[in-house]
Amino acid sequence: MQSNHSKNMLTTKGNGYASPLNLFLSFVLLVALVFSVVNVTSAWFTDDSSSGKTISATIRTSEANLNVYQEDSNGTQTMLSKALPTEYTQLEYIATTGTQYIDTGFKPTPNTVKYETTISFDDITGARGVFGARVGSPSNQSVNVFCITSSSSSAYLRLDWADSGSSSTYSVRAGNKYTLLCFQNSVTVNNTIKTGTIEKSMTQLDGNFYVGNFNNGTAAPYANGMIGKIYYGRLYDNGTLMRNLIPAKNSSGVLGMYDLVENKFYTNAGTGTFVAGAEQKSGTSISLAYDSANKTNNKVIVLPDGYQTIDYLSANQGTAETRTASINMGIAWKDVGKLECDIEFTSTPSYKPMLFSSYPTNPYICFNDTGVEFVGITGTVLSTNYTKGQIINNGIKHIELNIGANTSTKTISFGSWQDAAWSANWNASSLKAYDTNGVLIRDYVPCVNGSGVAGMYDLVESKFYTNAG
Repeated sequence: MQSNHSKNMLTTKGNGYASPLNLFLSFVLLVALVFSVVNVTSAWFTDDSSSGKTISATIRTSEANLNVYQEDSNGTQTMLSKALPTEYTQLEYIATTGTQYIDTGFKPTPNTVKYETTISFDDITGARGVFGARVGSPSNQSVNVFCITSSSSSAYLRLDWADSGSSSTYSVRAGNKYTLLCFQNSVTVNNTIKTGTIEKSMTQLDGNFYVGNFNNGTAAPYANGMIGKIYYGRLYDNGTLMRNLIPAKNSSGVLGMYDLVENKFYTNAGTGTFVAGAEQKSGTSISLAYDSANKTNNKVIVLPDGYQTIDYLSANQGTAETRTASINMGIAWKDVGKLECDIEFTSTPSYKPMLFSSYPTNPYICFNDTGVEFVGITGTVLSTNYTKGQIINNGIKHIELNIGANTSTKTISFGSWQDAAWSANWNASSLKAYDTNGVLIRDYVPCVNGSGVAGMYDLVESKFYTNAG
């Protein structure tokens, strides 16, 4: 599920939560609500291999009820995992014995479909379908993978997805894990890329995409399905996540894969029964693979159950009396070495839009048509992707600010100075702070909680920040 909407930051006091560690917010709240802190993990995976290869990684957290998002280098967020409904239990994998498969209900278009999965094989004898769909023999309408025996101890994947017949293959052995990323005429297996010459068809296939076997063109699976384990599967079309399949069992013990996109449970479309992997109750394990030719890094965002990311937080300041929408970051100027934000001001106040401040006195940092201005504090602009005037009504821009050495113990707020002449409407998609040693101490993600309250969740503190104005 992609985040494709924004939320307004509420300017009414008393909305949101405050933790015991941050009582400085309580004076603006009608009621101070305490929430339990969960252990949340955030990590960056940067591709340092040659272009076009795939990196696989696993995130493990100590909490089961978490929502996990992947953010690419363009800021696009995709949900990778979330807490399943209470009647379902997440499994490490489901295993097939050759006759079970999942019918995803999705009809792929060969040129635009992408599939990502991690699998392993328990038996590599014979020729067996692994996943996908095809029309006739390998062609520009094939988006499928075989596993075919090559000797008594080894086999190979025949990557019809990439090219015709045996021209694209990858050797495999029973018991080993393989992460595959398939798109157009390219299949990457454990960092090895196989590319064919066939230009994939733009015509949608008249058959659904299967997992654990492939659709052989007649709405029926290939004669023999894979014998092995399926750890997850993600289907995309034109970059949009269509199916995000997680191994699971329901309260009746029926095994299958739960789709996080449709919130639907897919069970065996074949015969026999799947075999269950270990229950994932003590934590969440997330695997990801990405194409480094298109993405330079990926950030995995882990949020507690009930929180959902949004594209950006929007502050509509309204009248002079209510121009107070802001995030109180709870850190002093003297403890900060760098501040970063991605922001667009969508209105122009009579003086200068405020970036960071300590209302009602200095220090503060504002923006005008000539650039960033530091008042009551020294600093430099490290990096921006805007030129003169572009930050106002011209899309969200990235700003990095170096904060000079100082002794101010005043708390930093982001986004407003509670003064009409200085406060503008804004959209913010990211906010970060680093200490004087370069350590990340605030990493805010725009989101809404389970009650629909908009704010920013700090991945460092595992705390939700709402409007402090």
